Amino acid sequence: MNKNKIGYSSYGRLMDSAAKGKGVIAHRLYGHHLVYDFPINNLNEVAPFLEHLLSDLFTKQGLPIIPGEILENLGLLKCCDSIKRSWNFVNGFDILAGTIAIFQGIDDFKRMFKEGHSIDSIEGVAKTIGIGAVELAIAMSTANPFLFIGGLLSLTSGLKGMMNDGSVVYFTNINKCLSIEFSVNTLNLEEYKKRYSIENSLKNLSIESSIAKNTFSYKF
Repeated sequence: MNKNKIGYSSYGRLMDSAAKGKGVIAHRLYGHHLVYDFPINNLNEVAPFLEHLLSDLFTKQGLPIIPGEILENLGLLKCCDSIKRSWNFVNGFDILAGTIAIFQGIDDFKRMFKEGHSIDSIEGVAKTIGIGAVELAIAMSTANPFLFIGGLLSLTSGLKGMMNDGSVVYFTNINKCLSIEFSVNTLNLEEYKKRYSIENSLKNLSIESSIAKNTFSYKF
């Protein structure tokens, strides 16, 4: 990006100078938020704005999740100055890894909590608890909030899966495989048409038929 001068523009320099005089180490807290600082009133600068954000997104520090103005109003600005690796900043690789982890974690969460799947093998433990623990460790070391959420979902799903009863899913899968088969050869259509014809239906409903059914004959 530096070689091709991506993000180098007059508007990009203006964005970088937004934190002057504020004493903020993480200068990207000001003027670098996709929603908060979007140049809605200056549409000619939208392309340079997005280009500058793209160039900063794939650096080590990345971009802020919460803009500096909001942190300043909440009195939390000093936290970003004192913490070298801030949880408020994510780069493109953090977002990619975190998004994948969250989607996988949500899928595991639904299977364990909603569908009642169980974990009864080492492979299942590794795919949920093992991966979740690794994701949490990496998230803590890199201060990646998205990866932290994904790891927490996987770890929670794994623990829930170990407590679920495996027979529930077994019988559910068996029921899904059940089917009803109809054999045309066993159906005599003519017989069914005759049996349930209009004439026979009226005959069965007639008074004479009812009397005949309820008449008892006795032999002495």
